[in-house]
Amino acid sequence: ELVQIVHCSDAEHFKRYLPVIETFIPELANADIDKNIAVMCSAKDHYEKLAALLDGLEAENIMKRLRFDNISVKTVKELSEVHELSIEDDKISLKHLLNNYGVAQTRRMIDLCAHFNAKDGETINFDESQKILDTVLEIENNHEPYQIKDLEINGNDLINLGYSGASIGAELEHLNKQVIECSKLNNRETLLKLAEEDLANELERE
Repeated sequence: ELVQIVHCSDAEHFKRYLPVIETFIPELANADIDKNIAVMCSAKDHYEKLAALLDGLEAENIMKRLRFDNISVKTVKELSEVHELSIEDDKISLKHLLNNYGVAQTRRMIDLCAHFNAKDGETINFDESQKILDTVLEIENNHEPYQIKDLEINGNDLINLGYSGASIGAELEHLNKQVIECSKLNNRETLLKLAEEDLANELERE
């Protein structure tokens, strides 16, 4: 099984399986296979390892063809897109990442980013990625708000203000983004006022 094979931590040992693996993933012939295997062998879990092995390929299509479950396909697809992300040691950008992907996936992205963004022959800066991981841990340990469930108001409060239907979720997401940018806004009175103003502005536009 592919998941068991990718757990290999020895590149030369893995390469012995490569001809067999290429029979059901022929696209690997077009990959930067040495680099992919090197990253795969140092990655932490099977999601990261699969994303590394399939880097530069149509990971989503390959995994669907191999009949991976939907969660695995989605997780690896997101990890394969880490090239498009700029992950820095900045609390606001990390909170947006945490809100979009959750803690476990954000950690995977940080782990892989250091590998994927390193140029050929360049020493990977693990110290920088560890600093970013430490900041994520700090956000978690301090219970800093970054999700809708962290807000000091909820959907019922918005209903009482006059919100209904899809506008409830949309406004909570809007308020959450504002709180991510400035955590001091996560105050019940402040959020209710902001929601009232947003509703009034929306009614004016109508």
